[in-house]
Amino acid sequence: AVVVADPRPICPNSMLHLAEKSLCIDAYESPGLGLLPATSISLQDARRACEARGVRLCLATEWESACRHKGNQSFGYGNRYRAEICNLQSEKLGPAGGKGECHTDIGVYDLNGNAAEWVHEGEIRGGSALDGSTGRCSLARAKPEAAPSYSDVGFRCCADAIASP
Repeated sequence: AVVVADPRPICPNSMLHLAEKSLCIDAYESPGLGLLPATSISLQDARRACEARGVRLCLATEWESACRHKGNQSFGYGNRYRAEICNLQSEKLGPAGGKGECHTDIGVYDLNGNAAEWVHEGEIRGGSALDGSTGRCSLARAKPEAAPSYSDVGFRCCADAIASP
């Protein structure tokens, strides 16, 4: 029998592959599925948490590419805002993945709500349950200067996909 190597790139555990970008991204806000997002964390601590796993905090372009994914969508789930899909404009953050429909077509959850997310450049992306936004993929808070952390801002990590042997 002939053994054929799997040509698909490899991502670290708990990450999904965004094929057209050769990018891996966490499926859920840190620390993961069913857990409340790690918030009130500084940009530097978010970077360190990713680095401790051997990955990195997502670049703004990577985060937005994962959110828009196929078709350059306005939201991870499509082009039209639907208030009931994601945890936005509510009273509190929920567990990562808690709104089962709030995901991209490859299964990246909560890019458009729950906790907003730090990206490497120091911007905050995605909107949160508490900030009153729609969580649009292109939504970015300017680089914050006043506070090192926010109660509604968490993070997720990215990595380069590795070619399988």
